[in-house]
Amino acid sequence: MHEDPAPEIALLQPGHRVACVLSAGDMAFSLLKSGACHVTAADVNPAQHALARMKLALHAQGWSLSDAALSDVTQALRNAGHEAWVRDGDRDLLGAAKYMSRPLLAAGDIDLRLRILARWIAPWVLPPATDERRFGRLRWRAPWYLLGTAIRMVFPRDLRLHLPADLGARVKQRMESRLAASDAADNPWLQRLLQPQPWTQPEVLKTSWPAQKSPIESDVLCLHEGPLDASSAPLPFHLISASNIFDASSPDTLRDFLMHLQPCTTAGSLVVVRSLFRDAGEWAAPPAGWEVDREQTSQAQALDQAPLCRVSVVMKRVA
Repeated sequence: MHEDPAPEIALLQPGHRVACVLSAGDMAFSLLKSGACHVTAADVNPAQHALARMKLALHAQGWSLSDAALSDVTQALRNAGHEAWVRDGDRDLLGAAKYMSRPLLAAGDIDLRLRILARWIAPWVLPPATDERRFGRLRWRAPWYLLGTAIRMVFPRDLRLHLPADLGARVKQRMESRLAASDAADNPWLQRLLQPQPWTQPEVLKTSWPAQKSPIESDVLCLHEGPLDASSAPLPFHLISASNIFDASSPDTLRDFLMHLQPCTTAGSLVVVRSLFRDAGEWAAPPAGWEVDREQTSQAQALDQAPLCRVSVVMKRVA
C-alpha cells in the first residue's frame, strides 16, 4: 500500500459513511476495520476492482495476512476459486494490467518506480560531507541531463499518464532545493524514497489485507467501478479519502472535484487529499462552501507515515 490510513482513521467517527479511491482495497479495508458503517471504494480502473475482489474472496476462505504476504497474484487467483466476490473476467483483467507476477500485497507501481529513479540519482547528487556543493559541477549536471531518458525507461507511457507532465523538473527542483542544505537528511522527500521497500514492513502490509474476524459483506462495502458521484452509494459521505488522483492534472482540478461533491456531502464533511509532489499551498482556492482545514491538515500530516503518497491538504465543507 502506498498510503498510511492513520490520518483517515483519526478523522473517522463511529457510524460515518466514507468514500475512498479503491487502490486495491487497502484504504477501504482499513476504514471498515476502524468503525465506518459503510465504505464506497470508487475506481475507474477495472483491474483494481479485480484485485480487491480477489483479496476479499481469499479472506472469506480464511486466508491470513501471512498467507497473502507469501503469494503473488497468479497463486492467489488460483486459490480464489468461485467465491461470490470473484467474477469470470477477473483473470483477463489482471493479466491485461500485467499484475500476474507481482506480489499480492505489493505497493503501487508509481511508488516502486520513483524509488528506482531516486536510487539512480542519489549517488550523483549526494557528495561526501566534505565535498563542496556546486550545482554547476558535472556531477550535478549529468543526472539532470539524463533525467528525461531515465523517466521514459522507468515509467512506461501508461504510467506517465498518471504523473505530472513536468515530472523531471519537479524532481530536479525538489532535490536541488533540499540538497543545497548542509545535510542531505534535511530532504525528507528523498529520505522517504530511499527507505526499504514497503512490503518488507509488517505494519504496512497489514493495511493491505481485510483482517476482520468475519468476512466483509457487500452491504457495508460498495465497489463502484467509475468516478465517485452521487449515485454510487448511500449519502451523504462524512469523510472522503481522495488519494493522489489529482497529481496528473492541474491544481484547479481539486476545486472542480469539490464542486462535484456538493450533492454527496454535508456541512462538516472532510476530504483528505494526498499528493506525491504538491504541498497544501499549491492547490487552487476551494469553491464557495469549502475551506482548507488547516488544523486537520497539520494533524493529518503529523500522523502520516507513508513513504511517498502523503497528505497534502484536508478540505472541509462549511455550508
